[in-house]
Amino acid sequence: MSADRMLTLAGDGSAKFWEVRQDGTDLTIRYGKMGATGRTQVKAYETAEAATAAAGKLVAEKLRKGYTEDETVAAPEPVGAAGNEPVAAEDEDRLTMPAAWLRALYPRRGGTKVAVKQPDPAAPGQLATRLEGHRQRLLDSLAQVRDPELAAAGTAYLAGAPAATPLGAAVVVASLAQHDRELGPLIAEAWLAEHGPVFAAVAVTELASLELAYDRDDWRVRRVADDEFPQHWWGWDRIGIYTRVRAALAAEPDAGYALAVEALAASREAGLHHRVAASFLAPTEVAWVTADCAEVDSVNPRLAFHLMAAISTPEQLALIAGHVHAYSVLHSLALPATLIDGVGLEALPLLAGLLDDAYSADNERRLLGVLAELPSDAAMRALLDRLDRKYTQPAFMRAAARFPAGRCGCWPPPAARPRTCCCAPTCTPIPTWCPRCSRLSETPPPNASTSSRTPRRSPPPRSRPCPRCWSARPGRVPVRPASRPR
Repeated sequence: MSADRMLTLAGDGSAKFWEVRQDGTDLTIRYGKMGATGRTQVKAYETAEAATAAAGKLVAEKLRKGYTEDETVAAPEPVGAAGNEPVAAEDEDRLTMPAAWLRALYPRRGGTKVAVKQPDPAAPGQLATRLEGHRQRLLDSLAQVRDPELAAAGTAYLAGAPAATPLGAAVVVASLAQHDRELGPLIAEAWLAEHGPVFAAVAVTELASLELAYDRDDWRVRRVADDEFPQHWWGWDRIGIYTRVRAALAAEPDAGYALAVEALAASREAGLHHRVAASFLAPTEVAWVTADCAEVDSVNPRLAFHLMAAISTPEQLALIAGHVHAYSVLHSLALPATLIDGVGLEALPLLAGLLDDAYSADNERRLLGVLAELPSDAAMRALLDRLDRKYTQPAFMRAAARFPAGRCGCWPPPAARPRTCCCAPTCTPIPTWCPRCSRLSETPPPNASTSSRTPRRSPPPRSRPCPRCWSARPGRVPVRPASRPR
């Protein structure tokens, strides 16, 4: 059973968590201080729907009290199965996808296992009904298309001709951007249920190369050149179509997947946009993805973030990392989670770099939560380097609670460490201790001062705040320093 909702409260001298988990008609609520086991309550309801509604009310109440919802982490589990044993250090080195990541990521064949639903058999009829309501507008729009191949294909698909092609389906969908922006999920379901995954995959590559653009005196569907950026590739709900088809391909039997890859290989010959979409749908084709990363790097860097969900090697990531911007990656957990699913901890340098240009507070909190989940000293250092930022310390404390075992190597090498902190000798010197390492230490730091307290002196220049001095500031969460010998 995984955590459904996780909330944290950090500030005014407190650092608390609250989580609710639903298992059918039961709600399990756990709360307490960060880093502690906390208390647990179990509430039973008559139906699962009643339990879901109750959980929503409880979460809303906590949000009104100042808690913030953490999209990426489950509540910290600092004890073992026996209840009094520390978490094994080897368990900390294993990257476990949180439930929120699993819900958000774009599945890939051979990657993290996620549930993929079967196509809805009622979707083709529902789509036909919706299209009938737009028929005349769509016919008028198709009549304005300057490319006769696009116009003929779209008209044939709209008429329900037996020879309807994926190109015709894509042209109709591109035309709908002007009339109905809520059909994305229904379109993907209808393609999969009525025509199968091969048709749907090729239709996605065709759709990726089309856009509805204002041309002189009217809106027309047109092809996008290799060096152009389609205005609607990631717009309205096209991404919902692409990800649904990708998920269906990931769940296909080997024979069906091989047919889809064969069809995508033929579609790739049409242009760069077709190739990028094919790599998105079939990231198992490593040679495709590598070639597309190199081509995007030299021809159209604005397409780089479309390949973020396809890469699986550090070499591919290096080709496009310089063209990826935070605002296009951090708007949800989908791309960070999918990137980590593809390349693992090799994604950390890129994600840490995006943290310095997160574009919005929501993006920054989301990415800090992602870094707090990564079992890496480099991730902990990235948080420590930004400890003076508004949202960093709660994320750091969650990471410290999640990965408590052993020394983490967070601080610089001895030669580069400052000799004292601003409140020496009244607190633990920075050179030998960090908040994460001090949690399970059995001995005090060797350089801890034993002298009586002296008046505080002016702080020396330093690049990293002392945990104790930082926590003494108003409104900051205290970070417990190592204990000193009595």
